[in-house]
Amino acid sequence: MSTVVRTVEPRGEGVPGCTIIESVERITESYADYLTDESGFGPPDVDCLVFARSERQVADVLADANGRGVHVTVSAGRTGIVGGAVPAGGTLLSLAEMNKVLGIRRLADGRFAVRVEPAVTVAGLEEMLAAGDLGLDPATLLPEEADALAALKADERGYFYPPDPTEMSAHLGATVATNASGARSYYYGATRRHVHSIRVVLPCGEVIAAERGIHTAGDGRFEIKLAAGGSLDVAVPGYTMPETKNAAGYYVSPDVDIVDLFIGSEGTLGVLTEVELILSRCPAGVLSALAFFPDDESAIAFVRHAPACSSSRSSRTRTV
Repeated sequence: MSTVVRTVEPRGEGVPGCTIIESVERITESYADYLTDESGFGPPDVDCLVFARSERQVADVLADANGRGVHVTVSAGRTGIVGGAVPAGGTLLSLAEMNKVLGIRRLADGRFAVRVEPAVTVAGLEEMLAAGDLGLDPATLLPEEADALAALKADERGYFYPPDPTEMSAHLGATVATNASGARSYYYGATRRHVHSIRVVLPCGEVIAAERGIHTAGDGRFEIKLAAGGSLDVAVPGYTMPETKNAAGYYVSPDVDIVDLFIGSEGTLGVLTEVELILSRCPAGVLSALAFFPDDESAIAFVRHAPACSSSRSSRTRTV
């Protein structure tokens, strides 16, 4: 029996309206940077550029484009090297102005989870955590959120967000969409491990709010009940994921969590408008070293031995 997931009302009341630029000449002349990414792929083709400022605006753009059969390309930090942000016609949707930290809470297991809009950058979050200031006003938070913020600030050792993608100016929403990893993933794992909940706008314009552990696939299927009526029957892919590192295809596992289905989906299933990320306590110390090995076999042997060495020593030891 498939698992039922119900869509929710989009957020964004009171947010200034989105900016829509329909002149191709103006887009080409004044917004050329938004037509490319680090891949250098092109030439781009675009009919309309939209700067969304809220989830509701993203929902409206996608619903309109879906109704008219228009392609939509999502633009984030444009740090990718595969041309994913280069428009191939239709609407170019930029999330660059959705860049706020929305809140923080403490999960049942004591970990801190911070909610951000998709355009908050990896470097931006790292700087805020290092400074102990997420830019949140305690007076506007719920009591439990204010308590969590106070506890985070009170810890002298501090907290950080472990995923360390190659480009620190990358947008966090995009790192979730690509399940980004980096140098620290050897110890801490890729982005997937640190995502607790998401909000995502489907191509039809309806919104799913999903928290890890709530919706897992039943009989390999999800039934998404739409607020506008009707439902979507989503079958989980039937292939088996390789045991080695893999970034191809949608993530699948027995009883896959719907959160994981969207992580790493490259934006093909929907547009992430909010991600809740789990923080980790800063290590007591970090040692950086450069080692030279006489051959490949020696280097591989070291990599295989290091985790066992780390786990057998003090918790302060980190192999990254």
